[in-house]
Amino acid sequence: MKLIGLSREEVKEAFREGKFTITVYGMGKMGLPLAAVFADHGANVIGVDINERVVEAINRGENHIKEEPGLDELVRRNVEAGRLRATTDGVWAAKQADVMVILVPTLTDERGNLKLGPVYDVVEKISRGLEKGDIVITEATMPPGTTESLVPILEKSGLKLGDFGLAHAPERTMTGTAIRDITGQYPKIVGASDEKTLEAVIGIYETINRKGVIPMSSIKAAEAVKVFEGVYRDVNIGLANELAMWCEEHGLDALEVFKAANTQPYCHIHMPGAGVGGHCFAKDEFVFLERDGIEPLTVEELFEAIPGEAEIVEGVTVKRPLKPYYILSFDTSTSKPVFAKITIATKRKLKPGERVLEIKTRTGRRIKLTENHIVWVYKGGRFIEKLAKDLQPGDTVAIVTELPQKETPEVLDMVSILSGDPTGYRVKFSGIPADAKSVLHSMFAPKSYDYVRANHVPLEHYVELQETLPEPVAVTRGRGSGYSEFPLRVEVSENFMTLLGYYISEGCITTDGSLRTRFSFNINETEYIEEVKKALEKIGVRYSEYVQNNVHHIKVSSKAFAELLKFLRVGLNSYDAKAPGFVLYDRKLQRAVLRGILNGDGSTVVYKGDHKMKKNGNTYVTKRISASFEVATASDKLAQQLFLMFQNIGIVPSYKQAGRIHVLRIFGPNNLEKLRGIVTGDKGEKLEYYLRNIKKREKNSSFKPMGSFALVEVTGIQPVEYDDYVYSFEVAGTNTIVTTSGLIVHNCIPVYPWFVINLAKKTNPRLTKTAREINDSMPHHVVELTVRALNEAGRPLRGSRILVLGLTFRGGVREFMKAAAKPIIEELKEWGARVYAYDPLCTREDAERFGAEWKEDFKGVDAIVITADHREFKGLDLEEIGKEMRTRIIVDGRNVVDPEKAKSAGFIYRRVGLVR
Repeated sequence: MKLIGLSREEVKEAFREGKFTITVYGMGKMGLPLAAVFADHGANVIGVDINERVVEAINRGENHIKEEPGLDELVRRNVEAGRLRATTDGVWAAKQADVMVILVPTLTDERGNLKLGPVYDVVEKISRGLEKGDIVITEATMPPGTTESLVPILEKSGLKLGDFGLAHAPERTMTGTAIRDITGQYPKIVGASDEKTLEAVIGIYETINRKGVIPMSSIKAAEAVKVFEGVYRDVNIGLANELAMWCEEHGLDALEVFKAANTQPYCHIHMPGAGVGGHCFAKDEFVFLERDGIEPLTVEELFEAIPGEAEIVEGVTVKRPLKPYYILSFDTSTSKPVFAKITIATKRKLKPGERVLEIKTRTGRRIKLTENHIVWVYKGGRFIEKLAKDLQPGDTVAIVTELPQKETPEVLDMVSILSGDPTGYRVKFSGIPADAKSVLHSMFAPKSYDYVRANHVPLEHYVELQETLPEPVAVTRGRGSGYSEFPLRVEVSENFMTLLGYYISEGCITTDGSLRTRFSFNINETEYIEEVKKALEKIGVRYSEYVQNNVHHIKVSSKAFAELLKFLRVGLNSYDAKAPGFVLYDRKLQRAVLRGILNGDGSTVVYKGDHKMKKNGNTYVTKRISASFEVATASDKLAQQLFLMFQNIGIVPSYKQAGRIHVLRIFGPNNLEKLRGIVTGDKGEKLEYYLRNIKKREKNSSFKPMGSFALVEVTGIQPVEYDDYVYSFEVAGTNTIVTTSGLIVHNCIPVYPWFVINLAKKTNPRLTKTAREINDSMPHHVVELTVRALNEAGRPLRGSRILVLGLTFRGGVREFMKAAAKPIIEELKEWGARVYAYDPLCTREDAERFGAEWKEDFKGVDAIVITADHREFKGLDLEEIGKEMRTRIIVDGRNVVDPEKAKSAGFIYRRVGLVR
């Protein structure tokens, strides 16, 4: 029976009479109780789960969720009545159903990002059984906007939204009280795609929930309710934790203060505790700083370049820039490259056991990240987040193929460039007027008479008297045979950029006593030699030539020319060569500088031959031609600029490294054709030959162009040996950083708060971020309390025996997600403690999974750390326990032990918010 178009009262009647079927996807801690409640109120219910044992147990009338009071009877009764059954066939179940409810697990990674794969898998199955009039409801907790993003998958059924209904009704339940919560502890929140669907879904949930339904204006609004509930709790616990640590510092009992403050009706400070339920780059990865252009810097270089006092927070060196620093980023909402402001930079050593992974792509690009760093993966027409360790071969990551375009300088003023060290330079005039002569004589006589006679003034004096003196015609240096002139201004033309490209590839500056510039070519590269000579002549720079061992050298003795190159930061030799940063703002300038670089350091190879192919038992021979262009450089930074410049003009190169040499390789006709007009001479002629003779233009399969970015396939993820600092940067607005070779990755920051943080585009949820940072730090704070207590007892942490009581997230429930015990155990072990664990709801295998040894007594223990508020822990016999322990210490991370009782039993007692 289809429900769309019925009133809520008609739906309730049909529900009680068993006239329609509900399929619930996911028979876990929330799904099975919901399915059983639906069945108990009269509906025909099909439960779907991928676990065959779970399905078999349900069909026998057995409940596998043992933590849920009353569920045994509910499942047995409704299976026996024929109202509840289970299957692993999600498509078949969809075909039987009128209403499909999705309640599969949406687990999170360490940064709170949801793994929505199970949801997408379910929706794919539903689409294959969806019929007109059906209603699909999501109950799983998801970021606002997720439910509506499922529409394209559902429409694979051939139906359009409106033919079927879509709704979100967030589960508001907790393990251990699920049946109570579903049937009336809280009103149900519902948002739907249209009014008719909303009316029907209200009827469904009003049937089972005594508190009724709160209808929302949209699906996204309903999704936001659950997220905001979690954010509110997180922020308030963050406040409580921060106030508790302040109380520790000032010798106060936080619970005493909180209890008194909460007697005021407008104050409700939460209980502090051990937890509420930054990942980095290896030091030699690159980012791109906006500084007089786009400048490649390693993350280590950028961190050290940021001024400001460094703060040490939990072993992490943190810098907050004192002035704005912007790095190249990518706005995934607009698919455009932008510059994003750095808000925080961090540096830390790897934690024991923490891995650095190298991500390899089909184009040869590689990047090294800590295993929990987030990478943007492009899937289903949008960017999604994945931890580096969760990447799989075949995932597609993005590289930037467009750069922000900005104005570039039109001329370079030599007076300004040389005035930093003006010694030995003079400015030349065509003549000096009488009033200017008088000023010179009044200030510099008798030397002024030489100035006037020669129409020259020392550069340092010209800078001082620039408003008085006429416009110069040149900058000069030396006398007699050593005299040289240099133009006052150099035009930033394509001709000059090509000259710079030749310097970057074939030039160097010698610094033995004087600055001299040299270009060196093979004697056969006559076209390139002539191009350099003409470019120098056009600027007005003198040069000399000589040949030595088949190498043609062009030498420029002008110190001013060398100073100009140093000002442009193009390097002294091939190992530190790079293009001026402003070149990356302008495609014309990029093409011009690439002309010099590629002609100098590039090579074209054309392959011709027969290609044999067998088909239907016959052998066919065809003529085949292929070509590639390679450019090699020993400069790490130039290699990064080449990636960005190539990609900005539509070329996506592949990459390999041989020792210190970076090799960028370009192949495929579409790629190579874009080198026309850039590569010339013999290399250009080979390229033209290939492009004229190629018969079939196949697409390059190593990448997929997507406009302002391209997709490359991940081919491998493997751990690498790494024992050094790792670095991270937070940027405002985009959450992305363009890094080595143009790869787009997430910048470096748990469940609900991160939905708000990650989805925010126009706002900066500072309070939410701060609360999350505080709450994330609480397990470490509990370890600190343990260390202090051990020190008071005269024991070091290393070698001490620590018993962690509680492995679950909270008391009375076997639920591990967001459990504080895991990070506490890991850190205690890192510092050399021997760690045991016990939990009344867990097993020895659970303890081993957390990295602890199972222990059911207190013999020989130095400290007890309580991380879950199980009822059993509240009644501990401290007198008897103390007799078994080697050192009497309790660190109470959940505030379950009375401090006075602990003190009277001879314990050193610590808890969050109390150190007395």
